[in-house]
Amino acid sequence: MERAQAQLEREWLDRLGTVAGRADELCRFAVLFGDPQLALTAVDRVLEITADEVREVAAAKLRPDNRAVLVYEPVAPEQSDSDEEEGADQ
Repeated sequence: MERAQAQLEREWLDRLGTVAGRADELCRFAVLFGDPQLALTAVDRVLEITADEVREVAAAKLRPDNRAVLVYEPVAPEQSDSDEEEGADQ
């Protein structure tokens, strides 16, 4: 948990490291939440999240009936017309 929080904090500080990054964050919070000032305290709110809270949300949201499953099945490649002609010439 500490490692994830440290990474989030570092990414946050990287985004705020430039004028354009700060402007983007302020704009994002203004558009999404109606308050650009929330951008200044967002990282603190994220760092206050506990491992128990993460487990609780994961148990509620990551359920077998609340997921999508993708199955990739290999298929034989189709031969192009030029491949078939070459095989017939031999």
